Amino acid sequence: MAKLSQFTRNATALSTGVSVQVGPADDPITITTSGFSPAYADRLWALRRIAAIKYNTGLQDGEPLAKPNDLPPSLEDECTAKALGEKCIQAVSGLQNDDGSEITVEQLRDQILHPENLSLLRLVLEAVGKAAEQVRAMQAEAEKNSQTP
Repeated sequence: MAKLSQFTRNATALSTGVSVQVGPADDPITITTSGFSPAYADRLWALRRIAAIKYNTGLQDGEPLAKPNDLPPSLEDECTAKALGEKCIQAVSGLQNDDGSEITVEQLRDQILHPENLSLLRLVLEAVGKAAEQVRAMQAEAEKNSQTP
């Protein structure tokens, strides 16, 4: 018989976050993130709506309207970065400024907002995806352990 835990999320992992390593294997960056949480999804939806409204306000007659789920790529990246920074990224380590000082979580959140830092945004997306995978693996392990007599 199916267990409820197969279809639910690990609330503890969503709130406390999961630390994952991304970037070069010989010099990884550790990002603690909640994964793709409901709070992230809701914030991303709201940001996309706002972006579509702003974009459409500046259009000339006859130009096609943007929809929240079909934004220009640069606007989509901006919305994604804001939602990740506000709702997912909890900590960072192993990443330095050019002067050798450690990047703070606030600096990381700010840096992913800039279009020239698209590679950094992609690392954060990778971390959030890996966190989701780790949470699923933890749930599978917990389920397996609960079935052991």
